[in-house]
Amino acid sequence: MSTRTPARKVEASNRYEAVVGRAQPPPPPDRSTRVGTPTPHADLPGLGRSVAIATAATMLVVLVAVTVACLVAGHPLASSLGVGAVGALWGGGAFGAMIGGVVHVHRTEQSADIPSLVGSDRDLSPALQPAWPSTTPIPGGHRLRSR
Repeated sequence: MSTRTPARKVEASNRYEAVVGRAQPPPPPDRSTRVGTPTPHADLPGLGRSVAIATAATMLVVLVAVTVACLVAGHPLASSLGVGAVGALWGGGAFGAMIGGVVHVHRTEQSADIPSLVGSDRDLSPALQPAWPSTTPIPGGHRLRSR
């Protein structure tokens, strides 16, 4: 006996069933060719192109957003465009360059196997640390007194 609800009764099911996943059948497997196939480095744009594309996109978004926000606030068009241009050059350009570089590095770097520190001698989990407050003596032999 199946525990899944037929698709035509989805509207009648409660929210718990929808969250747990009994309201609908599972989605079909993704058949895209990009999953699991690494892209050769020759097909990727270079660092400069990635930075330029991301910078232009973020500058445009910031220019439009700040200009519209200033217009909605009641400022004249010339002032709104000026503030939007400063925001686009200052914030949008820097943020776009940073994001373009990060995306490029993320796409091109090779994955590395990083061993887990859990259970090793370098494990710094709180359960393995000494209890706080420490009973380490203070240099000079002075003791702290509470009043």
